[in-house]
Amino acid sequence: MESAARECSGGHRGGASEEAPRYSAVREPAAARRLPQLHPRIGRLPLDRASAREGARGGFLPHRSGELSVPVSVSRLLDQHRPDESGHERSCRSSRPMKILHVHDKQQSVGGVRTYLRELLAALRHEGHENVVVRLQRGVKGIHREDGEYLVRSSVGPLSSAIAFRGLEDVIQTERSDLIHLHSIFTTMGPAAMRRLSLLLPTVLTLHDIHPLYSWGLKVPSDGLAAGEMRRLVRRFTRGHAATLVSRIKQASAWPLRRLLAREYRRLDIILVANSYFREELLAHRFDPRKLRFIPFFTSKGPAIGRGRDNGGDTGPPDPPVILFVGRLSEEKGILSFIAMLDLIRDSHWVAEIVGEGPQEEGARRLVEALRLGGRVFFRGPVAFDELDPYYRRCRVVVVPSVIPENFVLVGLESLAFAKPVVAFRVSGITEWLRDGVNGFLVEPNDLQAMGNRVRRVLESDSLAAELGRNGEGIVRTEFTRERHIAVLLSAYKDALRGRVGRT
Repeated sequence: MESAARECSGGHRGGASEEAPRYSAVREPAAARRLPQLHPRIGRLPLDRASAREGARGGFLPHRSGELSVPVSVSRLLDQHRPDESGHERSCRSSRPMKILHVHDKQQSVGGVRTYLRELLAALRHEGHENVVVRLQRGVKGIHREDGEYLVRSSVGPLSSAIAFRGLEDVIQTERSDLIHLHSIFTTMGPAAMRRLSLLLPTVLTLHDIHPLYSWGLKVPSDGLAAGEMRRLVRRFTRGHAATLVSRIKQASAWPLRRLLAREYRRLDIILVANSYFREELLAHRFDPRKLRFIPFFTSKGPAIGRGRDNGGDTGPPDPPVILFVGRLSEEKGILSFIAMLDLIRDSHWVAEIVGEGPQEEGARRLVEALRLGGRVFFRGPVAFDELDPYYRRCRVVVVPSVIPENFVLVGLESLAFAKPVVAFRVSGITEWLRDGVNGFLVEPNDLQAMGNRVRRVLESDSLAAELGRNGEGIVRTEFTRERHIAVLLSAYKDALRGRVGRT
């Protein structure tokens, strides 16, 4: 098989983690022994502990005296990494493809998590692996298929968790996946469902946003220009406005649930983070450092992609130069701050394009009219991922005014891939790819005057914009590649399959 002959990126650890336990560690979990007691319907799963046949994905090896059973899907993958007669591990080229079950809760087709998931699925397919996608959604009865995804009811409370687990269990039975990869499920998968799901298969989580961290006691700057504003925005983003007594009571009653979720997150096999801020917060909340993996994100975008759809990428820079905002039009993304910043530099020569939609769109339009910027600021609405390229090509600079701790902000990486400088607030994951004065500018959160001054510098200097853009494109091509991301990811998958480190 061509995919089996392809070199496996997972064999390269890339310095992302400590050496995983050897094969013997896989034999220690009591999960296999406890499964029948934990769930009476476990016999329906493809986990035939009595007579697993060679080639049956997901079965269990027959018991031997004094040994715990090991999933065949795990065992066969481990066979590829056992030492051969010469003492060296077998080549990854001979390993069979994996089937990964991805679980997320994003209803919209656009957004950071959706963009990442779309790119990740394509990258894994390129490496020869299979993907199964499950979307958690409220009000779903039974299991449905939509746009190539399974729709399963979301789970928070005990009853909904039981219903959701049955749906996920049926998907696992049908697809016989090797591993589960969770994405953005903090508010839609309760602790009971997560606990039972992670007992069935090795489970990896990518931490995409700050919901879990804030619920467990997120630290924000204690002083500085934006400390109070950041706390307020983070609170609204993670818990809502809490404007009524009922909503406040609901928030307070959810505290025990959040603590239980923290416990279940600690039990997961591997947690992937894209920035050092999130990692430090997890360590502060007593997460096992052996389970944490730093994984640099990537983008497939770039000047060579989709040039045929460009509406002017080969005709030189537009006049006036374009300032671009791409993202959700919401408070935490700073859309109103972006418009206020534009007002501070209204004496410069520019137009602005706003790509996206969200709850503050109407307020943003009103603010544009109130500031008399209607002839210079243009709302383009939501734009599909594949149709964003012309906007990146014709802009001079991209502004990222997010004021809450972000995971990574793929919009910034996409901008750099098109050799466009970025101006952003100095928060969390943005600092992983944006270097002040190298590929753009970082300013302190909510300092709109400083942000405006940096944008003005880029607008007024073609040479500066070109230099920052070249530097940014070089950083993306060398540090944030698909190959590096997949190498770290497959290494994490392999570690989850080889041994459930620290599992209790």
